[in-house]
This record gives sequence, structure tokens and C-alpha cells, in this order.
Amino acid sequence: MKVPLRYQSTRYDCGTASLLNAIGYLYDREKIPVEFLKTIYNYTLDDFGPNKLPGSEGTSFEALNLVAHHLNNYAEKTGFKIKAELFSGNDIDERLFKKYLRPNTVAVVRVWIEPGHYIMVRDICDDKVYAFDPYYVTDDEYDDDSAVEIVPNEPFKYNRIINRSRFFSHGDGYFPQGKFENREALFISKG
Repeated sequence: MKVPLRYQSTRYDCGTASLLNAIGYLYDREKIPVEFLKTIYNYTLDDFGPNKLPGSEGTSFEALNLVAHHLNNYAEKTGFKIKAELFSGNDIDERLFKKYLRPNTVAVVRVWIEPGHYIMVRDICDDKVYAFDPYYVTDDEYDDDSAVEIVPNEPFKYNRIINRSRFFSHGDGYFPQGKFENREALFISKG
């Protein structure tokens, strides 16, 4: 049985929520190893903010790397059908998404909403990116931005449709991936 995708509880747990959403989107809840949840909760919310408290700047790239390593290690040892591939920097462009974002694959992607924000991308079709943003907003949040649409009625799939050119841009506004040196994408595949 599938469950609705979840929202983050604080300003900082977007990485945690997006990783949990990736697993929940790919697998029925009865099939999800509890070990995946423990791993995500143990490794994420590790980045230190200006106040020097762990988690106060969210989740680091190193934490994504640890989660990816653990998922792949679990698959190797148990035969569970999952594969995680992490990319950063100049590797992340439209060609990478065309190559890796297939049926039964999602991506946890860092987008540039200050200081950085993780969302789950499930599909790119024509000029639209279908994503689940774990940050809950009201219907009028993006009124002045035609590049983002809030979708309230697809809680198992996505809640944002982002203009493709915005998503792959280096620019401002909501949901660009930003400069190449800031880009991160973790592709998780079911089998």
C-alpha cells in the first residue's frame, strides 16, 4: 500500500523528508526495510549552521553520500532491489536526467532556494518537471512566479510542476538548480 508523501517538520529537514519520500514513492510501505528509515534518520540533519548546532543547516552532501552507500550496500548483502547513484557539480545537466530518470527511478535534487533545498523529482516531460517539495506552502505562495505551479491533489506523486528551463537554470526564483558548483542529485532506482 502506498502512503501520501510527507512534508518536512522544520525549516531544515527537507533532505530527510525528500529521501523518505523517494523510498515511499518507489515502494509500498510493507516492502520498505526499516533499516532504510533508520539510515536516513541517522545520517541526515548533520550540517552545522552559524549557531554551530548540528542539523541547523540541514543535510550535507556527505550525508547523501552515506545514505547512497548504505542503500547500495544493503542491496548487495540482501538482494533487495535498490540502487543509488550520487552526482554533483558539472555532472548535473539535462543529459544526466535523461539518462537516469526513468520509470521506477526518482531523484533527490538540491535546488537553490537560499541556502539550498532538497526536493524529490519523479519525472520530466516536455517542458515540465514533476516534483514533490516537502516544504508546505499555501496556494498563493508562487502567485508572482508563472514558472511554478502548486498541485494540491496528487499527494502520492507530486505537488509542484516546475518549468523545465527554470529547473535547469543558474538563475534566481523558486527551484533553479543554480550554479554547477552547488548542484547535487541522488538518483534512487527500484531494481
